[in-house]
Amino acid sequence: MRGLGAKATDEQFERVLRHLIRTQTKVNVNTATAAQIAPVLDISDAAAAVLVKHRGEKGAFKTIEDLKKAAGLDPTKLEERKDRIAFQ
Repeated sequence: MRGLGAKATDEQFERVLRHLIRTQTKVNVNTATAAQIAPVLDISDAAAAVLVKHRGEKGAFKTIEDLKKAAGLDPTKLEERKDRIAFQ
C-alpha cells in the first residue's frame, strides 16, 4: 500500500492488514500453522494451537463439525467464520 502512495503509520497499516486477514482470507485448517489459523478464524493463538494438535492426533478435518470437536474451540465462533475455512 505504501508503495502505491498510501500514507499511514506502521500501526495503522498493521490494523488494516489484520482486518483484511480476518475478513477476506480463507485458511486451510488441514495445512496451516496455528499462527496462520488464529487471525483468519479470529481465535486466540492457544485455541489455534489446540486445533493443530487435534489435527495431528486425529487426522485431517473434513467438515465444520469435525472442527467443533477440537477441545476449547467455540462452536459458535467457528460457525460464524465457516466461510473463511477450507478443508483442502
